[in-house]
Formats: sequence, structure tokens, C-alpha cells
Amino acid sequence: MELIDRWIRFACVVAGADYSLVRTSNSLDRMIIGGNAVVLLLVGTLALVVWAALFAAFLPLPLALPLGLLIAALVFMLDRAMSMSDWSLSGVLRSGPAKPGDWLKLLFRVAIALVLAWATALGAVLVLFADAVDDHIHRDRLARNMPVMAEAAEQKQRARQRLAAPLESEVALLDAERERLQQTLGERESALLVMRQRASQSRIEAERESEGGLRGYVPGQGPRFREAMRQEREANAAAALAAQDSARTQQRFDDLAERVADKRDELRQASALVSAEERRIDAAMPSDPRWVPARSGPLSRLVALEQMRADPTTGIAIGRVEWVTKATLIVLELTFLLIKTLLSPASVYLVKLTLRTKLDAVREVHQFNQALRDLRRGQAMGRTERASTRLLDAVPEGDGLSEGGPVRDDGRGSQSHGGGR
Repeated sequence: MELIDRWIRFACVVAGADYSLVRTSNSLDRMIIGGNAVVLLLVGTLALVVWAALFAAFLPLPLALPLGLLIAALVFMLDRAMSMSDWSLSGVLRSGPAKPGDWLKLLFRVAIALVLAWATALGAVLVLFADAVDDHIHRDRLARNMPVMAEAAEQKQRARQRLAAPLESEVALLDAERERLQQTLGERESALLVMRQRASQSRIEAERESEGGLRGYVPGQGPRFREAMRQEREANAAAALAAQDSARTQQRFDDLAERVADKRDELRQASALVSAEERRIDAAMPSDPRWVPARSGPLSRLVALEQMRADPTTGIAIGRVEWVTKATLIVLELTFLLIKTLLSPASVYLVKLTLRTKLDAVREVHQFNQALRDLRRGQAMGRTERASTRLLDAVPEGDGLSEGGPVRDDGRGSQSHGGGR
């Protein structure tokens, strides 16, 4: 029971109901008040989610949440004010047909709720099409900035051609020359190895011919020995030439490597200058009158949504989804008002509230009239006392009422001045 009592107190605070009357009302009235509180909280939560998501599309989350909470609180308080305002008796307690003033009041409430519901639905549509809207804004911005970006790319290309392209060409030529020399150096090393192998083989043949002892070899320094010695000398001479050529090629390769390293240092410096020039060009693009900056505010998103509606391909689908979304959210936003106007059952609580309000008003009027009579009576008595005071002040001195005149006792223990009266 304590939990139910707490829930009733909470529902009365949310719906703006009188707890003392709700507590003594029947269970149906208590369920009505609790249902109104739940609907108010659900509608406020819906407004909070939709508006916070809308603001989060173009604002930081710590700022979007308070703004969404602010609008949701305003919607909640408006619905709560509608819940607390006077309503006509319904059901079996209806006293007669509604008056024109009641219809005007209802239309005014519906108009206010409809405006808020339409704004909430528009925000929900923007959230629903957020990705498509962002993509449309991005593509439209790129298309409008394309001439400026093309000119900037051309300026960057000219800067690169002026500062870095010559050095890049030189480095490429030097790298190609170095690769060629490296290949030549490899060939020279291979030829030198072959010549040395031939000289070694000729020397072995000469030793075999000189010493003999092997089948087919004649001991002594005959013709075959001299031929082997000749081949060894030629192979050694060719090996010496190959070694000299290889040394010269190695020297050229080393010199070329130093030149390549120097050119690469110059190219790095030129590349740094090119990067600085590109950053300057990029920084100068936003100052161009034709440049369209990135915008994602509500107005830009609405304009993009209107352009998407006009698109012959996606406009029909967007229109249908937007219509269904708006209709659904408007109905959800107007849920509480529809419940109070069209689905409100007969409520004894409302009768009690009306009677007690009238009784309190009559009691306050009676107390006011009583206080007003007392105030007027007090003012009349005050005027009488002031008149008596003025009469006494008008009596002249020496008439026997002064301080030195005779005094007589009135027989009741009090003394009064005697005089010639």
C-alpha cells in the first residue's frame, strides 16, 4: 500500500492533480490520473529523444542534450498545463452540449499542440534522413567548390614542376646511371673471376706438363708446357685489365652515389618547399569568393532536404517516408490531448474538484466581505474617537478643568476635576 501511495503522489505531481482528492476518489479516477501521468512522461521522453538527436546532428553532444531537454520540458509543461486546466464533464456526468467558447478553447489547444507536434515531426524527419542529407550537402559542396579546387590543384602542380620536378628528373637519371654502373660492375667482377679461373687452370696444366707422371702428359717444358704458360700470362693480363676496369667502375659508382645523395638532400628541401606552398594554397582557398564552406546547421539541412524532395529519382520515396513519419509523430505528440478530449471517461474526481473549488471560492469571498465589514467598522470607530479628541482639545484653559482646579470624588474610587460646569 505504501508503494501504491507513493505512486499516486508521483502521478499527481506529474499530472498536476490534487492528491487529497485523488486519495479519496474511486479506483477508476486513480487509474485515470496514473494513465495521464504515464502518457505525459512518454510524450516528454519522445520529444527529448527526437530533439536531442536533431541537435546532435550539428552540435556537440554535451550541448545537444540540454537543448533537447529544454524543449522536451516545455512540451511536457504545456501538456501538463492542459491536464490541469478545466475540462467539461463527460460520459454520464455530461450536463449538456458544449458551448461555442468550449470549442474555441479546444481548437486553441489543438492548434498549439499541432504546431509543437509538426516541429517535432520535422526534426524527426531530419534525423531519419541524416545520412542522406549529409551526403547531399557534401556532394553539392564539392560540385560548387570544384572550380576553386581545380585551380588550386593546378597551382600545386606548377609549384611542384618549378621546385621539385627538375630535381626529381635528375635524381631519376642518376639512379638509372647508378643501376647501369652497378650492373656493369657486376659484369666486370664476373669477367675478372673467369680470367682468374683460366689463369689458375693454365698454371695447373703447365705444372702437370712439367712434372709429368699423369697419363697423356710428357715430362719437361715442351710445347704444351709453353702453351699453358702463354695462356696463363694472357689470362693474368686479362684479369689485370678487368680488375683495373672494375676499380674505375667502382670509383664512378661511388662518385655517382655521392651525387645521388646530394641531389636527394636537395630534393627533400625542395619537397619541403612544395609542401609549404601547397599548405599556403590550401589555406588561401577559403578566402576565395567562390568557396563554399562546410555547413551542417538546421537551415542547410532543410535546404538539402528540399532539394532532395525535388529530385525526380528519390523525391517520391522521400515524400512518402516523410509523410508517414510526420503523421505518426503528430499522432503520438497529440496522444495526451486526444485522450483528454475524445477518450476521457466520466470522472467523479473532476466533480469533486469543481465543487471544492467553488466552495473555496465562496468561502474566500465570505471571509473577504467579513474582513471588509470589520475594516469599515474599525474606520468608523476611529473617526468617533478622533472627533472626541478634537472636542477636548477645543476647551479653553481656566475653566475649572485645568490642573489646579478643584477635584471631587465620583464615589467609585476615582477622582475627577471639579469645576464650574
